[in-house]
Amino acid sequence: MNLKEAAALLSAAPDYVRLAIEEGIELPRSGKLERLQATKHRDGYEITDEHLDGFVSAFERADPGRNPPVAVRRELRVEALHKCGICQQDLSPLYFHHIIPWRKLTHHDPRAMLAVCGGCHGKIETGQIDRAEQLKYKMRLQDAHEARVHPSPILPAGVGTPVSWSDLEALIGLCHELIEGRPTSASQHDLSGLQLGDKNRLNVLSSELYDVMREIDEPYFFRIREFLENPRNHSTTVRYHEVVDELRRRVASATNRFAEFDDVLHQLHMDLLETFGDRLDGKKRVLRTLMSFMYFNCDIGRKV
Repeated sequence: MNLKEAAALLSAAPDYVRLAIEEGIELPRSGKLERLQATKHRDGYEITDEHLDGFVSAFERADPGRNPPVAVRRELRVEALHKCGICQQDLSPLYFHHIIPWRKLTHHDPRAMLAVCGGCHGKIETGQIDRAEQLKYKMRLQDAHEARVHPSPILPAGVGTPVSWSDLEALIGLCHELIEGRPTSASQHDLSGLQLGDKNRLNVLSSELYDVMREIDEPYFFRIREFLENPRNHSTTVRYHEVVDELRRRVASATNRFAEFDDVLHQLHMDLLETFGDRLDGKKRVLRTLMSFMYFNCDIGRKV
């Protein structure tokens, strides 16, 4: 990549990249100069991803949480079509914001981050764009990106429900692979005695995330109920309840590490994506909706 391309990834000006190559940039706290390795050509410099990642890593070690790897930066920029993920304006530089704050969960997971312009980042910092709104923008970006990468062979983009029976069957089957062979117990009615408001308070689920789940995911819950209640899907329904039994155990373990159930759900979602990887391509929107359904249907979460 050239100076301009490296500058975009670093959210900096080309002159900053040139200075980093020729003289070095001071690291936070220590003040030590860190130089960016590059190959000089007659027309300028050539910088590899590896060298840029090494430069970024030095700053991350000095000031953890503020310097995501190059691969994460690329993924966020591609997801947002190289525009601000909030206002959709083509404004440079783009910043890489943690929706789940670094102080709460140490991560550079692009699924919990947004590429945003300086103006929108300032609004986030001052509370003008709250966490619930950030989640909505992120979900819309994810849905649009998945629709581009895995378009429906039948319906044009943006038309119809993202929850098909075939996707549900495949997704539950994949999840079942993770827990196959472990003992299970009936979970179908384990949490059904609670009102959702009580459950939200008990699980410390924020009203912001609850509202997002209701607005974006709840309209598709009827498709999941239809699928699970149809006799022809009995074997998959049995697998579904075996899956939620295992997820309940994971949730119980995770609640010891997180203060809010929002972060438990997010970590659970990340774990499933990490386990199955490319096998979930084209089904990630369904996975998110299915997990919201599990919570609303009182299949996962604490009741005591």
